[in-house]
Amino acid sequence: GYDLWTCGQDFTLQDEFGETHSLYEYRGQVVMLDFSAWWCGPCQAEADVLENLNQDYKDRGVQVLTVLMDEESNGPNWYGRPAPPECRNWSDRDDPNPDHTFPCWVDALTQSNSRTAWPLYNKYSAVPTNVILDTGLRVVYSTGGYPESTIRSKLDKLVGATDTCLH
Repeated sequence: GYDLWTCGQDFTLQDEFGETHSLYEYRGQVVMLDFSAWWCGPCQAEADVLENLNQDYKDRGVQVLTVLMDEESNGPNWYGRPAPPECRNWSDRDDPNPDHTFPCWVDALTQSNSRTAWPLYNKYSAVPTNVILDTGLRVVYSTGGYPESTIRSKLDKLVGATDTCLH
């Protein structure tokens, strides 16, 4: 878990193409971290809103990032697809005009029945969960659900700000 105003903990996950990335790659940017699940109706609805947010803020130093929580990362999950391609389906990356252009990473339930990122940021035991990290990757806001106007207000305050909570 975490407390507000503490530095966010790093994690490393695969993206929709099977490439490995670390949260700390985004130091110096504001990060809007969305935890969603493939089967979650509110998460699916939020994904389109997040794309609008991404388009509005991507050139202002904000990175929108979805962490999709589904089954095994090493092999087919219960949907019958390996997790990275499932994430690609979530973000429509196989479409010539994808609906979602922000990164989607997989925090899969492994054979050891654990996840990587979710335990670090799970404060609400619900999806979607949204966490905003400032440029120093300090947790400045967290909520279960998606109050768009509040999130936009928080992002507006953070754009252009600097922080010293770098690892």
